[in-house]
Amino acid sequence: MSLNLPEKTDEELHRETEPEKQQAIATAQDQLLAELAGSRYVVGTWPQNVPRILLSVGPEALEVLERSDLVLSVREAIFLYPSK
Repeated sequence: MSLNLPEKTDEELHRETEPEKQQAIATAQDQLLAELAGSRYVVGTWPQNVPRILLSVGPEALEVLERSDLVLSVREAIFLYPSK
């Protein structure tokens, strides 16, 4: 799922340091997880410098994600495993 981070001008993006970018992403992820409180979800691993988060969600959590202003897009991930 992609997070909806505030729009910034090219100049602002150029001046922003990597720690600032990581902090903005971490803050958005924390805010989103707070919105999901009380619903069923599991957080997967994802690099902290990418404005995305990997979640496995139940129906209630999916409804929260669909309504959240923090969410830019949601995609279903299908993992295929080789047969033995």
